[in-house]
Order: sequence, then structure tokens, then C-alpha cells
Amino acid sequence: MRSGAGKQKGSAFERSICSLLSKWLTRGYRSDILWRSAMSGGRATVAHKKGQELAHVSGDICAVHPLGHPFVAKFFCELKFYRDLRLGNVVAGKPSPLTTFWIKACEQARDHQKIPMLIAKQNNLPILLCTNTMGRLWLNQSGTLIQTVALPGMDMDVFLLDDVLATTSPFIVGTVSSKPKLKHARLAKEGKS
Repeated sequence: MRSGAGKQKGSAFERSICSLLSKWLTRGYRSDILWRSAMSGGRATVAHKKGQELAHVSGDICAVHPLGHPFVAKFFCELKFYRDLRLGNVVAGKPSPLTTFWIKACEQARDHQKIPMLIAKQNNLPILLCTNTMGRLWLNQSGTLIQTVALPGMDMDVFLLDDVLATTSPFIVGTVSSKPKLKHARLAKEGKS
């Protein structure tokens, strides 16, 4: 891989996930309510070490519109696109980049009093969403979502992101109607929203 290509791939992945989650939270109405955090959440980490709290910009995703605030208030999101997550090791109970990322996401989520959510992609495989028991309960209110893998010893439930987006309803942003009001549709068309 040429120099810098991994960073570009990771940045493109983060933008794509922000757009997907924005559409999910607004039931397809908007793709721009979430965006990449400054310094991939590093700003909140530095502030936390100084005794300051910037939980609203913790993790890799922050809200850039009020409709995204409930989501980022609830979840600490880490996004990773890795060539090889060694998924076989996860199932075998051996160390892997995925479990290493999960442990770190849990620690940081705890620091910010949020639910950890790790969204990870390995080359040529579907995108995974990992969360803990509390996150699973929030996502699976309908009871229709089935984990791909459950690791109770790590409090880690792994889902296919496509399954989460297709079978769950946006549970936090309940005020977005399926059809935008005429005023919002007109403003969006004029590019003023």
C-alpha cells in the first residue's frame, strides 16, 4: 500500500459511517447530522486528562446537528478499517486487533460515561458493529436483531452493521417524521438547511 493510503481509507470509512448513521437516525431524511470528531476524539481525551469534560466530542463521531446530540450523548463510537482484524482469533478466544480495539473503546466509553460502540471493517468483509449488553438492549428493542458473535467474557456483542440498520428503528431520535415538513423540504432544496 502506498504511503498515506491507509489514512485516506480510514478517513473515507469514517465519512461513510457518519452518513449511514445519520440516515438511519433520521429515517433517511438527512445524511449530515453526524461527522468525524476533531483529532478522532483526541480533543476529548486530552481534555479528560486535564480534568475537563468534552464528552460531546469524544470518540470518532460527533454531532454537527441537534438531531445527532442524543446519539452521541448515549454512545462512544470508535471506527476502525483494518486490513486484517484476525476474526478467527476472536472466535477462538485469542488476541486480535478487534478485541484490542474493543477493550480500548470500553475504557474510553467508561471515562465519558457512555455506551461503547465499535464499528469495524476488514478488507473484503461486511462492516461489524460491536457493543456491550446495554448497547444491545438499546439497539434491539424490537427483539428481532440477532448477534453474529457474542463474547460474554468481554461483554461484547457483534452484529453486522447492515442488519442493525435494516432491522432496528432509530430509538433515540424519535421526533423526526418519516416525511419532512414542507418548510424543511423547501429549505433543503434551496440549500439552506
